[in-house]
Formats: sequence, structure tokens, C-alpha cells
Amino acid sequence: MNCKKIQELLPVDYIDGEVDQQLKDEIEKHLCACAVCREYEQVLRAKVVEPFKQVKPIQPPDALWSRIQESIAAEQRQPQDIFAGLRDFFGGIMTARRPVFAMATVMTVILMAVVFSRMPGYRRQQVAGDYLNEQLEFISYLDDDAANGTNGDALSFGTAIEEYLL
Repeated sequence: MNCKKIQELLPVDYIDGEVDQQLKDEIEKHLCACAVCREYEQVLRAKVVEPFKQVKPIQPPDALWSRIQESIAAEQRQPQDIFAGLRDFFGGIMTARRPVFAMATVMTVILMAVVFSRMPGYRRQQVAGDYLNEQLEFISYLDDDAANGTNGDALSFGTAIEEYLL
């Protein structure tokens, strides 16, 4: 294992004791052989781990702890539906705190709808959609003729080229 990989694993997994035994053995083997990584591990332990060993756990006040427990219990009692996460995420966004903000949002949405509906690409898509619908109708008409045993003889557009060829 190279030094870069070791130095990536040391602060996130090795120091916390979250690596499996095989990887731990490989890291320790590398640390025995590599002075730079060994020094990095010692500095990491001195600067990151040691200061937290002397910290005493803080106990929250009893009133705060009871409110936390009540909140957890109330949350567990509520039935979970599939839209709960989405509702929580969009709840803060969609809630208008002031009527002016709500009106500005509505006006912005309307303005954007008008602008996008008048864009040249939108009309092109509509024309292309109309053209495709016409073609589908024509093909289905031809298919109906083939199913009925006719060759489309009844189909006539009344053009001069059609008269010439037929």
C-alpha cells in the first residue's frame, strides 16, 4: 500500500478503529516501515485524538432532555408515509411567510410561463407535433386500406400529378 492511501485512511478509518483486521494489519505494517507515515500518524493522534480524551461529556439539563425524549417519542408514534420526506423538504420552501412574497412568486411563475410559451422553439415543437400527428393519421388510413383489402384506390387528393400518374 502506498503512502497516499495510508494517509487517506489514517484520519478517517484507522484512528477511529473502523477498519477491518486485514486492512489494519497492512496499515500497521506500512507504519513500521515508513517513517513519514509513522510521524503523520503520531501528529494526527497528538492533534486530533488526544485533546478529546480529556473532554468530559456534557449532560443536558433535565428539562431539555425530557423535551428531546418527548419529541422522539412523538415522531415515532406518527405514521410514516412515502411523502413525509418530500413534505418536510418542501415545507419550508413553499410556506410563504408574507403575502407580498407569495404574490411575487405567483407573478414570477406566470411571467415565466408566458415567456416560455412565446419562445420560437416552443412553436417549432408544436408545428413538428402537428406534422407528426398528420403523418400518423395518414399511415393509419393506409393501414386501414391494407386491412380491408384495398390498395388505396379510393384515396384521392385531386392533384394534377395524381391525375397524370393514375
